[in-house]
Amino acid sequence: MTTILPIDFKNLGFNYLQTKCFIIYKWKKGIWDSGTIQINPIIPIHIMSGILHYGQSLFEGLKAFKSQNRNIRICNSNACAARMRSGCRRLLMPEISNKMFNDAIDKVILNNLEYIPPYQSGGSIYIRPFIFASGTKLGLGPSTEFTFIVTINPVGTYYSKKIKCKVVENYDRAATLGVGNIKMGGNYAADMLPNITLKKKGYEIALYLDPKEHKYIEEFSTANFIAIDKDGNYITPESSSILKSNTNRLLRILAQERGINVQIRRIPFDEIKTFREICACGTAVVLTPIESITRNNTVYKVPEYNILKKLKEDLLKLQKGDIEDKYNVIRIIKQ
Repeated sequence: MTTILPIDFKNLGFNYLQTKCFIIYKWKKGIWDSGTIQINPIIPIHIMSGILHYGQSLFEGLKAFKSQNRNIRICNSNACAARMRSGCRRLLMPEISNKMFNDAIDKVILNNLEYIPPYQSGGSIYIRPFIFASGTKLGLGPSTEFTFIVTINPVGTYYSKKIKCKVVENYDRAATLGVGNIKMGGNYAADMLPNITLKKKGYEIALYLDPKEHKYIEEFSTANFIAIDKDGNYITPESSSILKSNTNRLLRILAQERGINVQIRRIPFDEIKTFREICACGTAVVLTPIESITRNNTVYKVPEYNILKKLKEDLLKLQKGDIEDKYNVIRIIKQ
């Protein structure tokens, strides 16, 4: 049984904190079971499971917030479920319906209510649904058994200040026609060496260019790239090898609400010096301002953080229930 210790919700950071329980589903003989709530976070897995040998796995990330009236609000769950299904089709894994995805999240949250940060704390619940091949497999091919799990973790701010970035020159995050556009665990493993290497040199985040020419901006280590250009336009890259961020999609809607022109296009790296604002964008980092981007020995300072800061505020107000959800992206859990 998990012992619930006093939690300092105002100083959470982004670290693992074991909650009371999680939910686990098994897929066998073509069907998913009804799922079970489990307490022990250590699960058995066969030594020949497909995840261990062929990396057949996907994960998602989304957040839940407590509003002023104490409702629990989940942002982008249907969009995350749809993105997971897209990845399942690419990796030959069984798909998960919106209902199963949402029911799993709701059950875990309702069984862990004491871990949800209060409205005033600035914290949220990070939700991690993931699916992996758990059946035995020696030769290359889709597994005969899969496991789907949803777990949650109370979190605060991922980055607490503007961060420095460096361009990765000797590695690619994903191939042009590969799996960079799905949320596959292996994509993040590919980033570990360059990311840790750059962190040791004082850079909090890495920026990848396109794998074909190393000419166009793709995305940061674990986040989309967003910029405001000299004319006030919202700019984000178009590429088949980057992950389509649900947070980015929602921010584009909020930008258009403010009358900001949105451009999704290929971005030559040379444009960096013309951008007024640059942020890393994602569920975990939300909108984190970039202080500078270094390529080789050239440092490009990012002068402002104004328009994107206002969009971040709009997003947080929407997530917490301080403004109306006109976009149908919030689900409220019935307690």
